[in-house]
Amino acid sequence: MSVKAIAARLFASLVHRRSARWIENPEAAQQLTFRQLIRQGRATRFGQDHGFDQIYTYKDFASRVPVRDYEALKPYIEAILK
Repeated sequence: MSVKAIAARLFASLVHRRSARWIENPEAAQQLTFRQLIRQGRATRFGQDHGFDQIYTYKDFASRVPVRDYEALKPYIEAILK
């Protein structure tokens, strides 16, 4: 077996193990992703304006971040573009 084939097998095995973890427990995987996104968002203007530092659950998020259209998000988009 070539070095390339061995490396490919090892990589495929790693990907499979990582996928199996979230496949076996998708709710925990979603919670982990949610917490990571909220943590990263705390440092943004949007996160500061919406109190991301006090968001721990989806219910907290839903109460602090209203659904809105493009026009309401336009100031944030323009700030990114600058």
